[in-house]
Amino acid sequence: MAVHSGSGDIIVTARKRDETLIDVPVAVSALSSETLTRYNVADLNAVSSLIPNVTIVKAASGTGASMTIRGVGSTFNDFGIDQTVSINIDGIQISRGFITNVAFFDVAQVEVLKGPQALFFGKNSPGGVVSVRSRGATSQFEAGLKVGYEFVADERYAEGYVSGPLSDTLGARLAVRYAKMEGWLHNNAVDGPNPTDASFPLRRGGDSRAVGSETITGRLTLDWKPSDRFNAELKVLGNAYDDDGMGNIAQPVRCADGYSLPTDTNLISDPTGDCRADNQISSGGLPVGVEAGYPGGDRRNGKLWSTVDSVLTTLALRYDMDAIRFESVTGYSYGDFKTLSNYGYTSFTRFPGYVTERSELFTQELRFNTDLGGPINFAGGAYYENSDRRGNIGTRFPLGYTPDPTNGNTNQTYRLHTIKNTAWSFFGQAIWNITDRIELAGGVRYTDEKKTTRQGNLYADARLPASLNVMPQGIFLTNRFEDTNWSPEATLSYKPTPDLNIYAAYKTGYKSGGASIPTTITANLTDESIGFGPEESEGGEIGFKGRALDGRMTFSSVLYKYKLKGLQLVMPETALLQKS
Repeated sequence: MAVHSGSGDIIVTARKRDETLIDVPVAVSALSSETLTRYNVADLNAVSSLIPNVTIVKAASGTGASMTIRGVGSTFNDFGIDQTVSINIDGIQISRGFITNVAFFDVAQVEVLKGPQALFFGKNSPGGVVSVRSRGATSQFEAGLKVGYEFVADERYAEGYVSGPLSDTLGARLAVRYAKMEGWLHNNAVDGPNPTDASFPLRRGGDSRAVGSETITGRLTLDWKPSDRFNAELKVLGNAYDDDGMGNIAQPVRCADGYSLPTDTNLISDPTGDCRADNQISSGGLPVGVEAGYPGGDRRNGKLWSTVDSVLTTLALRYDMDAIRFESVTGYSYGDFKTLSNYGYTSFTRFPGYVTERSELFTQELRFNTDLGGPINFAGGAYYENSDRRGNIGTRFPLGYTPDPTNGNTNQTYRLHTIKNTAWSFFGQAIWNITDRIELAGGVRYTDEKKTTRQGNLYADARLPASLNVMPQGIFLTNRFEDTNWSPEATLSYKPTPDLNIYAAYKTGYKSGGASIPTTITANLTDESIGFGPEESEGGEIGFKGRALDGRMTFSSVLYKYKLKGLQLVMPETALLQKS
């Protein structure tokens, strides 16, 4: 896809049609391929360092990342909550943060759309959307290779591509990237005696560096153009990621009152830790003798690890009849996330966790845009989504590591959860060019969604104290959520000159409800009590954007106010920690 017009204008697709950055009445920031290369942006997390009011941070549980735009976002540490900010990659929309582990390379452009984007991007975007477009096949043969080395984390990488025509009507592009990193943190934990349980000596969670990782990614693009009116573009991306425990990304930066070193729940100081943001951590693995009975513990002999395997596939069919353009985008994504991490962030590893989530997502969107040659044009379409997620959480409380005599387990709970989701939506917009300088646009999206969440303990140690109130094994909670929503939007824009656009917008956003999936299921929970309602946003913004110095400089400013209802956040249940 073209990123620049012939005049050098930046082209964006915030309204699912090609428009210049100045013309579109949306608060959008765009990063070109040249900018991404100049700043060596290799993952989505780095995008937030280049665009104001955007934060993307990896996490080792829950949704897999914390993503916010303008300070609006959902907490990451609940598997049942989707993100308020969505990631759209080549037309497939994903609201799970584990996508941040997919390598970021061979990208044509990144667009960050700020504020609710329900009309064109649907549910799960009340905070905004990060839209990524990868490079397509070229009309002439091209090939490239890039290698690099980063000195702080000792990361080396190589990426390359081959692109060009295979025939008069078929083009192809193959891009591959490999990266290996030693880590930017130093793990000072050591093997040795365990002051919390002498029968199980401490083990360092990995190498002396963290978080070491290895990633290999490939993307194949096929573009078939049998005529000037029709083209079909297939993109298939595969990614394999491996590290030494995602939980190692966290550093304690504040000690408990009265202590100068990090402590665990027993308030024993960790001699190899500190409470400063100094790239030093003290992260232990499973104590010696615990690994054989702990889920995922024997994979690396008790040391910490994570893997993420992903597949993203999109098929875009486009047909242009001059007055109307049709497009079909079919998407499929598969993700398999697993980690054994230390969530106590000390060398004692009194809160280890084995966390998995396998997800499949199928989407289908049909849309059209008109160019009728008059002042009024239309856009619209339909969207279908079906997803299936399944995960496990193996945890324990800081109560000693003696195995369960009935089965040898050293974890104390092992939980299963499943989420099945189906959604339909229809959307439409009318655009009226009142004059050559004034545009009025209005539209609405209707969404119908059904979601079923099931969860329960496959295993719960019978020796756990009754005061912890852990749900007995074999009892499962089921929550069914159904909802419909109308999300209207209207914008009025005025262009006093070709280089200046002043606009006002009324927008709404929607994210569906569902059921909370806490780390520990307590016996007081019911089918109804785990449920939560939808998240909605409503408000408006006034902004202007322009360019100067013959297009060498662009500028924008926006004033916005939105009211959020039902913001989906998580409050930790501290009672379990106090009782343990």
